[in-house]
Amino acid sequence: MKTVHVLLAPDYADWEAALALCELRRLGGYRIAAVSLDASPLCSLGGLTLKPDIELPRLNLLHSALLLIPGSEYWLRQERPDLTRLLRQALSMGLPLAACGSAVTLLARAAILDDRKHTGNSLEELRRYAPEYKGEAFFCKAERAISALGLVTASGFAPVDFALAIFEQMGIEGGREALRVSFQLPSGGEPPPHSPS
Repeated sequence: MKTVHVLLAPDYADWEAALALCELRRLGGYRIAAVSLDASPLCSLGGLTLKPDIELPRLNLLHSALLLIPGSEYWLRQERPDLTRLLRQALSMGLPLAACGSAVTLLARAAILDDRKHTGNSLEELRRYAPEYKGEAFFCKAERAISALGLVTASGFAPVDFALAIFEQMGIEGGREALRVSFQLPSGGEPPPHSPS
């Protein structure tokens, strides 16, 4: 079974990937594995602590169907790790990448966004935290999430759009309908019979 690897940093934005992961697992049948920079437990911004399944040095991309990276203030720090080699290797293998919020700066630092349509929290954030970034002409301010050329990028304020773009990239049938049902339940009424919960 192929695995969706979720690269997490301390204080990761748990809401950014939650919807996508739920349906990738439920509808797509993917195994989900949390990857951390080391073996330490991680606490999300929402206060959830989890023990990673694998640490980054042991990650084998050949067993991955998608590398998903939610945002974290950690990705904006000066002492962050350089993930350029990993990210470029993933793309060269044809492995889809999905980054949300501040994690998009990792792609900018790796020069992956220099010639690809993308979005993120803001153009200003990319310029500030990735001085080597040269993809301004490909930044789509009006888009909340974009799936293009094996790459999904999204604003951290758009977890639903991020999930939908991932479903498009991964060919997840029924993902859009599952989210529509989840977010349009009748007030005070019974959930429709095909509701995910």
